[in-house]
Amino acid sequence: MRIDQSHRSWFVMTLLLAVGAGAAYVYFAMTSHQPPAGDTWVGLVLGVLSFLFILFAGSLGARRKVLLLRIGSMSWWMKGHLWLGLLSLPLVLLHGAFAFGGMLTSVIMVLLIVIVVSGIIGAVFQHLMPKSMSAEFPNEFTYDQIGRLWEITRVEAFALVAGHCGAMPEAEVEREDAVRFTGKKIEKIEKSAEQPLPGQDELRRFYLDEIRSYLRKPDSGKQPLREALRAEFMFENLRLSVDPALHGVVQELAQMCREVRETVHQARRHRLLHVWLVVHVPLSMALLVLMTVHAVVALYY
Repeated sequence: MRIDQSHRSWFVMTLLLAVGAGAAYVYFAMTSHQPPAGDTWVGLVLGVLSFLFILFAGSLGARRKVLLLRIGSMSWWMKGHLWLGLLSLPLVLLHGAFAFGGMLTSVIMVLLIVIVVSGIIGAVFQHLMPKSMSAEFPNEFTYDQIGRLWEITRVEAFALVAGHCGAMPEAEVEREDAVRFTGKKIEKIEKSAEQPLPGQDELRRFYLDEIRSYLRKPDSGKQPLREALRAEFMFENLRLSVDPALHGVVQELAQMCREVRETVHQARRHRLLHVWLVVHVPLSMALLVLMTVHAVVALYY
């Protein structure tokens, strides 16, 4: 989610509410004989508001899945999640008169601070990531598409080499996948030129030793083709060692590996976002539970 001009109204509303809450807190502190703690009218109002805002922010996941909550656009809910979640922190601080209190309230405060800070980090990350990825990777894919792309590229690379170099029984997995993907018999895929071309053996060997292993697990291991400069050097050496009729094949294989290498970097950035969600979401759910317990206990006693 990019933070742009469409967030202006949310920013203004959040600022006004924060200023209003602060003004009410200061007014009560100056006119009352007791500190504006959680059991005063201003403390209760601020506590209720902060709980409602946190509840709204935490309902974003339910909005995505439950049909009855599909009121307003997803963009509207995302903005509300960001700004009302951010506003909840100063409201909670005012509600407790900037004191953490007992064990339960201290845990709630620490959780809220961690969640808000992680939310700010996540918002910055989501704001910057699309722009940087678009600049670095013209062909951008979603996280779910990347694994599928790797599988298709692996089969295409095998079919390309097998179509010029003949049978490769060593690549058993790729042979089976090629038949499954294309629906063709293996004999129709593995075919070589009528007259053997110089460099066919080198091309086959390079595929089996380097390309195949890289495309099987492009995001793991220390393989030479993972490094852009080294890969370009290796493909150039291969091109010089094969017949000119195979130069196009070498160039196409190099392009396949280059595209996969780009998606590896994309996958890493997507994983960073997923790791952030693993931290942010469970802590948010725990906060909602503890705040509910705190509200029930406060009303009961």
